[in-house]
Amino acid sequence: MRMRFSLSCLLAVLAPAAFGLTIEYAERPEPLAECDRLAYAGQRPEANACFQRLRAGSDAVIRAEAARALGDYRGANEAFRQAVQQAPDDANLRARWGHLFLDTHQANDAVQLFNESLERDPAHIGAKLGLATVAAGRFEDRAHGYLDEVLAA
Repeated sequence: MRMRFSLSCLLAVLAPAAFGLTIEYAERPEPLAECDRLAYAGQRPEANACFQRLRAGSDAVIRAEAARALGDYRGANEAFRQAVQQAPDDANLRARWGHLFLDTHQANDAVQLFNESLERDPAHIGAKLGLATVAAGRFEDRAHGYLDEVLAA
C-alpha cells in the first residue's frame, strides 16, 4: 500500500518542530506580556509587530527582551549590556542575559552571568535553572543539586 501526503499534511506534522514557541514563565512587564499573549494566541504577525515597536523604545530592558523574542540576538545582547550598565546590581537582568547566551549555545558566557546573578541574589531561581541547564547539557552531576534547590524554592 502506497501512502500519499499532501503538502498541508506534511507541514502540519513538521511545523511544530520547526517553529517551536517559547513560553515565558517569568513575570514580564506589561508591554512584553501583551506581545506574548498575541504570540501564544497564534497571532504571530501581530506579535512580531508588537515586539518590533518595543524594540524601538527607550527602555533597554524592554528593548533587550523584544529583540530576543524576534531572534535578534545581537541587538538583544547590546540592549542587555546597556541595561546592566544602568542597573548593575539587578540579579534578574544578568540571569535573563545569561538565558540569551543559552539560546545561542554560548554556555561559558551564560554560566558567568548566572554566577554574577547569584552573587547579587543567592536565591535567584532563573540563575539556578540556567546553571542546571548548562550542567545537564554537560552531563554533570551538579545539575541535580541546582534542580533540587529550584524545586525546594
